[in-house]
Parts: sequence; C-alpha cells; structure tokens
Amino acid sequence: MNSVFAARLTKLRRERGMSQKDAAKMLGVSQSLLSHYEKGIRECSLDFVSVSYTHLRAHETLANL
Repeated sequence: MNSVFAARLTKLRRERGMSQKDAAKMLGVSQSLLSHYEKGIRECSLDFVSVSYTHLRAHETLANL
C-alpha cells in the first residue's frame, strides 16, 4: 500500500478542517472507504486521485475568498 498517498490525503483533509464524513460526501465515497484510503488498507483508482485533488483544491480556494 502507498503510505505516502494515505498520509497526504489525511493531511489535506485535516488542513481544510474537514471530517472524514464531510470529505467523503464531497468526494462521492463512503466514510468507511475514505478511512480505508487514509489508513492505506485500500488503494484507490487514478480517477479518484484526480477528482479528490480537484475537489480539495476547490475547497481551499473557496475558503480563501
């Protein structure tokens, strides 16, 4: 499993002050699946990585307005 990705995903979510539940809803996955990604239990698809990055960056931009 990619522990670097898992740690980065967790860090991005926490930096934005988001709960796993809220982040999962925004990303279109279940909270338990997001938890598995963050723990490195499950690996995600490249599509998820691209969409996640886009959504998290958009959230950051909106928070800075």
